[in-house]
Amino acid sequence: MNKLVMVFILVYSGGVSAGSFIFAGEANGVDIIAHPTGYDGVVDVVNVSVCIDPTGDETTLLESPVKNIVTTFNNLRSESGNIISGSANNIPSGALDWESVALHEVGHCLGLAHPNLGSQTGVSGANTNFTASTDGADNAFDFDDGADNIKGTSDDLRDDDINLHWYNTGINNPFVLTPPYDSSNYSRTLAGLPGGHTYVTNASLEASSSLGAPSSEAVMQQGSRSNEDQRELGADDEATLRYAMSGVDQTSGTADDYTFNLTYGGITTGCDIMIKHHDISGLAFCSVGGSFISGSSIQITGASIEIDAPDFTWFFNDVIFKDDNDDPD
Repeated sequence: MNKLVMVFILVYSGGVSAGSFIFAGEANGVDIIAHPTGYDGVVDVVNVSVCIDPTGDETTLLESPVKNIVTTFNNLRSESGNIISGSANNIPSGALDWESVALHEVGHCLGLAHPNLGSQTGVSGANTNFTASTDGADNAFDFDDGADNIKGTSDDLRDDDINLHWYNTGINNPFVLTPPYDSSNYSRTLAGLPGGHTYVTNASLEASSSLGAPSSEAVMQQGSRSNEDQRELGADDEATLRYAMSGVDQTSGTADDYTFNLTYGGITTGCDIMIKHHDISGLAFCSVGGSFISGSSIQITGASIEIDAPDFTWFFNDVIFKDDNDDPD
């Protein structure tokens, strides 16, 4: 099988529909769907173990946040208004919430990419909020945010940039859930956009109020803010995971559908997803390996997360879920 390796980096930002999948792009194909470790097109329950690397720093402080992350993904339940800032959360002023950052990185380990362009070659500043795409045949991203002056929304003009963001056809609203989560109801091509829409909207904080979901953003949106609690999935995150769960045929209710179950393995080695907190250059990144299981489906074969930045003050949430239905805040 063809083997692939990718690295996804989360960049700190002082202010800064279904989504996208890792490995999708010009190199591997724009229609790629990524699946968690262990999915082979046949198995119906994918078990994914998550561990804390014992050679890292602050290992015991990571246990409660990691257990919460495991529960959050297993619940697979999105929340509107999933950004909680200021005195409404338990994060000290000026600190970064480790749990929120790690939740994003584990999303990469399960197959999710950024729904926005994020920081990459040819993209910087506010342009990172434009919807995920290739740079097209001209090898240059095209940025026109349309009449609403909000980047990454339905009136953007992107010329030949090829969209990578799966969205609910006829709706193009990443803040609402519209089952079934499969190719009958979600699309990557622009042909399914509602009349008058020119590009796919992504679930940025900037777009949330205009679409009736204030203080909401996809967890997988690249960018992290101080004093921000984002410990719950957004609708975009849930829909993208559920789309992948429709299997290699991208059709719900067929034999290749699956569910996933994350388990916390402790402070040890040998798990499917390894998390290490230590001094690195940057804020956080996820290294993911994968291999093709069909023409457009890739199985993750290994994933490791590294988080830290000496210049930042970290907050390690010690409030753990009591059960699968409790909110940690």
